[in-house]
Amino acid sequence: MTDIQVVSDTQQSFSFENEVGAVMSSFSNKNELEHSTEIPLLSYHIALLLSICFGWTGLDRFYLGKIGTGILKLVTFGGFGIWWLIDIMFLLLNKQTDVYGRDLFEKDKKEITVLCLLALTGIWHYFYLGLNRLGFIKIGILVLSFIFFSFDIYQVGMLFLFIHIIWTVIDLFLILSGRMNSDIYGTPVDNSGVKYQSIALIFAITGGFLALDRFYLGHRTLGLIKLFSFGGFGLWVVVDFVLILLNSLKDSNGETMVQG
Repeated sequence: MTDIQVVSDTQQSFSFENEVGAVMSSFSNKNELEHSTEIPLLSYHIALLLSICFGWTGLDRFYLGKIGTGILKLVTFGGFGIWWLIDIMFLLLNKQTDVYGRDLFEKDKKEITVLCLLALTGIWHYFYLGLNRLGFIKIGILVLSFIFFSFDIYQVGMLFLFIHIIWTVIDLFLILSGRMNSDIYGTPVDNSGVKYQSIALIFAITGGFLALDRFYLGHRTLGLIKLFSFGGFGLWVVVDFVLILLNSLKDSNGETMVQG
């Protein structure tokens, strides 16, 4: 009777230790790393576009699996704008990872439609290309313009703002004419490779009137027509949004967009 009781106690102890070990492993980094190998790498450009266009809602952090900080970023409206800018900068400098600490997929690829969108901001495209000093110079010009406007010195403030705008227009021309065609490391800026439905959808929402969705998919002629017709007076923008949402729009090579 005693032997049976000893065996029973040993089995209960062994079972209890296993349960404790299973619970503790759920909090360990090793378990997270093993689990992360089962999850595909997240797209750098999706995270970047979400951060730029919807960063104040925390969508970029939700996408990266950082739910807690995503909620915090949402309720603070992007940390009152500061957190929004910091996350954009971290992504542009390739310092952002997903919730498992993994690098983002295709973080070294340079996509020309993304570059054009960044160039419209007047600043971010330089950091995207690794031209950080030029980026900080343009930030300095904007800061000087703001300072002079704050002290009611409008003429000087307008001068710095005019320089910023002209510089931005020149950059857009260089990009569209193919002269600004690589980053500081020689990585080419192009429109090749697989097209993602999520990226096309973001372009359709934020830049449908500029035909960024069509340009992203390689439809240059249709993109120009859509651009100069103001998105088909709005109707074309809606139609393309629905087609992309249904994943019925193919790229210029006839390939279906990848969902992700």
